[in-house]
Amino acid sequence: MKVRVAIVAAALTTICFGAANAAQVYGVGAQSCASFTAAIQADPSVENSYFDWTQGYISGQNIELEAAGGRPAPSLLPQGFGASEQKAFIRSFCATNPNEDFASAGDQIFFQIRKMYSLTS
Repeated sequence: MKVRVAIVAAALTTICFGAANAAQVYGVGAQSCASFTAAIQADPSVENSYFDWTQGYISGQNIELEAAGGRPAPSLLPQGFGASEQKAFIRSFCATNPNEDFASAGDQIFFQIRKMYSLTS
């Protein structure tokens, strides 16, 4: 299990913080916010898949932050900003920023959570 976490953290270092080249994001995170909005309008049930991806993405960011000596968020579903509030945030972010990639919505979720815990500078 620890090996798997280390591999995920190493991979996310490259994905989240970049390497010598531009960072690569795969899966739904690489899609545009406009694609997300169209997908959930066509089939609202797919929002759960996007949200699952987001939770994995921000979990990886949180793990990597701790591994780098930072202070991780104690919960990624804090009271007042749980799953339903985060999904609403993502819908709003993507409606406002259709040309952004979906991973940017995840970045903003993670920032908001860290802000709630006063972990931002």
